[in-house]
Amino acid sequence: MLLESYDTNHILNVVNTYTNKPVLVKDKFLKHSACPQFWAEKEGELIKIQGLDGEIQKLPSYIRHGRLVSDGEIVGPVTKGHKKTCFAILAHENEDQLKKDLIKIRKIIDIQVR
Repeated sequence: MLLESYDTNHILNVVNTYTNKPVLVKDKFLKHSACPQFWAEKEGELIKIQGLDGEIQKLPSYIRHGRLVSDGEIVGPVTKGHKKTCFAILAHENEDQLKKDLIKIRKIIDIQVR
């Protein structure tokens, strides 16, 4: 999210650190950003993740998302040691809009298991 908020490439800076090159840091704030992450509420076989493609992409703060599991995999809550199923990157100049989109995305994403 450093990229969205400050136009700073964190991965490149890690590589630069190990190769004795200068770390590139910009201090001009661009946008507020967040990375909501999602786990299944109950343990079971993943049927589908509803809302990932299409609906969340219409949010004003939407930048990108990632799906980390496939249908058919066993998923469950983080409290039982399961990995996250998906995440999104959101960023917006207006902090209130970002907060609204964080609330909306939590309502949109529906992780269905059996």
